[in-house]
Amino acid sequence: MAQGSRSRRNPRRGGGSGIIFGIVLLGALFAFFQIPVNPSVHGTIDTLQARSAQVEAWAKSVADGSFKFSLAPAPAPAGGGSTVPASATDTVNTLNTLTVADASGVSYDRGEWHHWSDIRPCWNTRDEVLYRDAQPGSVTLLDANKVPTTDTNKACYVSGGVWIDPYTGEQFTNPSDLDIDHMIPLNYAAQHGGQAWDSAKKESYANNRDYKDHLIAVSASANRSKSDQGPSTWKPSNEGDWCTYATDWVTISSTWGLSVTQADKDALGQMLQKCPA
Repeated sequence: MAQGSRSRRNPRRGGGSGIIFGIVLLGALFAFFQIPVNPSVHGTIDTLQARSAQVEAWAKSVADGSFKFSLAPAPAPAGGGSTVPASATDTVNTLNTLTVADASGVSYDRGEWHHWSDIRPCWNTRDEVLYRDAQPGSVTLLDANKVPTTDTNKACYVSGGVWIDPYTGEQFTNPSDLDIDHMIPLNYAAQHGGQAWDSAKKESYANNRDYKDHLIAVSASANRSKSDQGPSTWKPSNEGDWCTYATDWVTISSTWGLSVTQADKDALGQMLQKCPA
């Protein structure tokens, strides 16, 4: 209040309040663009609403003194969400840090890895991935009464769209022709360290969307052909996807602390040779 009184008595000395206003404005812009929005957010309007909520949270943190300015990226969510290595060399280096071990032979029960989790009423992880992976602007939605809608908050069904299966390069327009594939299959994850996880972490892994390619929409036939195989015994028929496939497998293994067999490690190294130099 004292500084405001000085500013009113002597307009020429109002620079202090101007500086404060500038700092607040820059802080708001920083909060708007620097804090990442959850990748599941739909569309431009929803994204702006999400970022506005983040600015509101930032303002509250400024008011209560908890805000800390940092140019460092936000930490990855616990249990998932690593970023893709910056280069093929980085991926190879990460591959070489993975624990090499044969499958543990534990008893795998798919029911322990609950999926698909509900995100909201009548909309679950499968719906979300189908929506996300459809070609931009192609997806069609139905509400709870199976009436067409463009409101993603009211959508209950993905009724159509255009999807390109990265494993085969084929195009699909019927969502029933697609499966949501776990890049590292649930049984493989269980055999390489995941069976020791508690039920909450298993469910988190089975539904994880923090890292985009953890779950991907692919042709049902390709997914079922892959089953629970590792890269040494199954690779995408589309060799153009090998670099991405291997990068994703290595990233997810590293993020979740999963081991690989020696044969799979060798296969991943070979696939990474498809990456641009």
